[in-house]
Amino acid sequence: MMNLWMVSQGLLIVSASGTRRRPVTNSSLELSKKESKKPKSSNLEDALYSLSKSLNAKAESSLACAERRRKIEEEASSKSDPYSVAECMQILQSMPDIVRACFLKAMEKFLVLEWR
Repeated sequence: MMNLWMVSQGLLIVSASGTRRRPVTNSSLELSKKESKKPKSSNLEDALYSLSKSLNAKAESSLACAERRRKIEEEASSKSDPYSVAECMQILQSMPDIVRACFLKAMEKFLVLEWR
């Protein structure tokens, strides 16, 4: 009875000679048809190439940003601003008889561009 069930499920094949053998499955055929894999070194080289490419792009953008900042700072320092903090402090210090509290409040206001 067990053999009949196994034959109906395809688990047991009875050949003409009466010997029992296991059926050949698709998985064993698939094993013989394996595709050749890429070598691991090739995958590593691809990853390193893409990493170096992205790092180069990041470095270029950082250099461009630093150059823009340098130009802005250079332009700002070349202009003589009559309302700079240093100029305002010189004027404040040249004023006689200023109460300490007023002096400190004026210093705080000099930090805000709109108050200069």
